[in-house]
Amino acid sequence: MEKTEFVKNIINAPLSVRVGRVLLRIGCILFFIMAAFNIAVFVLAFFNEETRNQYVLAPVAAKAIVFYAQPLLAVLFVLAAIGGLCYLSDRFRFKRMCSLAAVILLVVFVIDTVLSVRNLIYDLVSPDITAGTAWATFLISLIDIQLSGGLYFIGWAMQKDYMGD
Repeated sequence: MEKTEFVKNIINAPLSVRVGRVLLRIGCILFFIMAAFNIAVFVLAFFNEETRNQYVLAPVAAKAIVFYAQPLLAVLFVLAAIGGLCYLSDRFRFKRMCSLAAVILLVVFVIDTVLSVRNLIYDLVSPDITAGTAWATFLISLIDIQLSGGLYFIGWAMQKDYMGD
């Protein structure tokens, strides 16, 4: 399909498809932003000895898993964002990554929600962590995966049939 044909098809697409494209694009942008934040938080926390020891010696293994998964999560965010942008432009072989990432995000969404709620409960019960810090950590986690991944998945789902995927 030529580029002009592709552009005409998108302009003439149903409203739900155009909204899906916008949501997917916003999800991709949020993935790039959250990948940068995840790397920054990991590096800053890793080089802070007190914080690093808190995660290494954490009584709750889920905290350590979430902490050490941040770099991997950042790489996956970037790959999913690139795949989404390739999917939107309907170019390159990498566009298949968008569909795979959207399905994986659905699973990660559920797992991250469970771990985030679990960590929130442990943090609220812990005498070492203030309630404000616990809720702030929970909200950052909520924005990290649930918002960006949710927009990405919904955008992909709204336009996947139109794109022939």
